[in-house]
Amino acid sequence: MEKEIQFVSLCKNKLNIDAKINPEKETNKYAPDLIVDDVVSDLKTQTTPFFSSGKYGIDPQFSVTFNHKDYIRYSEMYENINIYFWLMFNKTNTQWGSVESFSGIFMLPFLEIVKFVNSGAPRHFYQKRKDPNDRNAKSSYIFDICKFKPIFLKTDGFSCLFKYPRKITSV
Repeated sequence: MEKEIQFVSLCKNKLNIDAKINPEKETNKYAPDLIVDDVVSDLKTQTTPFFSSGKYGIDPQFSVTFNHKDYIRYSEMYENINIYFWLMFNKTNTQWGSVESFSGIFMLPFLEIVKFVNSGAPRHFYQKRKDPNDRNAKSSYIFDICKFKPIFLKTDGFSCLFKYPRKITSV
């Protein structure tokens, strides 16, 4: 819940976005995290680039993962939800690749995610997540964040071309 509280504070105090913790979280730990501009929303934070995305033709600098189990749950219960991705990458050079320092908040309505999945978004199956008792997702879809609505960006001077034109707020 710590990241969600930080996100709400950032939205309210720096980005002029009406965000709050979803009151349903008090009684249901599986409820979506947030209400943003009066829309039920969920927050996905990623602090580690998904370097394997290069195998699927998506630059790790701009890739995000979205768990298949969340896809199923939202399809069944929350098809009108908005998904916010909060990325916080430090400059990293590894044997698998490198990324520049980058943080940003991006949003996409779940129904747009459905379109990406239906049009063949790559799906990665985690090799070490075979145990049925393990609650971690067994697979995730990989998306190019440049196709999402940017809400906030902080970079070291690079950018991607975004599908959604929108004024981007800087803090």
